[in-house]
Amino acid sequence: MDFVMSPADLEKVAGAALRIDPNPLKLVGRAVGLGTDEMEAGVPTWAWIVLAVGAGAFVGIKYGPELKKRWPW
Repeated sequence: MDFVMSPADLEKVAGAALRIDPNPLKLVGRAVGLGTDEMEAGVPTWAWIVLAVGAGAFVGIKYGPELKKRWPW
């Protein structure tokens, strides 16, 4: 089963995310489970970097082989 998302679907997702919180960093913080107190205190820059590197590694490991098969696009 293929997952297909249209630009209209992306607009709906972006609109819903902006209604939750217009600040993208706070939105990511909420997605990883930070509460209001933690978000108000702020998240250190190093924590955001570690989160981004970890997410990038996860995506690379999970989807890397499939992307290599499709290269060049």
